[in-house]
Amino acid sequence: MYPAISTEDLLNIPIALPKESTRQKITQKVRASHKTWEQSKQLLEIAKTAVERAIYNSLVLKMTVYAKSEQVDIAAEDIQSIITEYEQQTINDEEDI
Repeated sequence: MYPAISTEDLLNIPIALPKESTRQKITQKVRASHKTWEQSKQLLEIAKTAVERAIYNSLVLKMTVYAKSEQVDIAAEDIQSIITEYEQQTINDEEDI
């Protein structure tokens, strides 16, 4: 402790208690505060879950769009390949004539 005051002196300092009605009001406010704190923790968990779901859904959507985009690219490559094969076949056929 602080050297100017002994622990015994500190423990013997009289502390006035508030009136019963004041203590009840303080108790009610502390309980209400605790209840609000618990509710806010629950709301935070709900919000976290909602954000996680939104991120997941966004990723699924992006992956779907990307996959479809890849399918379009693959389809375009296939079409280009078919056209190239057709053109090559046409050139070969013309050379055979």
